[in-house]
Amino acid sequence: MRQQSLPFTERKFVIWLIAFIFFLSASIFIYFLVISFMAEQDRGETFADSVKSALDRTELEHVDEIMRFNGKVPYDVIKGKTGDGEHIFVFVPVMEGEEMKVIYEDDGYSREEILGKWQQTCRECDLIQLTPGYENGQTMWELIYTDNKGQYVFEYYHFHSGNMYEQFILRQTQ
Repeated sequence: MRQQSLPFTERKFVIWLIAFIFFLSASIFIYFLVISFMAEQDRGETFADSVKSALDRTELEHVDEIMRFNGKVPYDVIKGKTGDGEHIFVFVPVMEGEEMKVIYEDDGYSREEILGKWQQTCRECDLIQLTPGYENGQTMWELIYTDNKGQYVFEYYHFHSGNMYEQFILRQTQ
């Protein structure tokens, strides 16, 4: 014998289920929104300190751009000019105990040259970011993009030679 329920009881259950799912989804969305806001705010705070430190301790006189390189040691990378008009990159470590590094842009491959090399090998790719970096005592370019298979790719090129140093591909699971 099948137990019968009143029609209004089933509707009440569905309404409560939909309300619960909505509340849970909204809570998760707000949580990730707050976390990303806090991370961005922390990054911005180090940028101001890094610029002040670079202006005080190097020959940097004009700041053009500030980026973040997240290697084993994260660096705030400040692109700018000296008093003589030379373009430089100043790598300011975010963590204590690391040295600040200064690299002249003319001493290596430019952003445009690295992009040109990459575009020759990966025609249907979407560039996400190209950032100068410093890792294991070497200056490099970090190129982040998605390839034609939708995979997230990190490529590292030597700053001075333009040769590929390392590549990481994050494959999507089906």
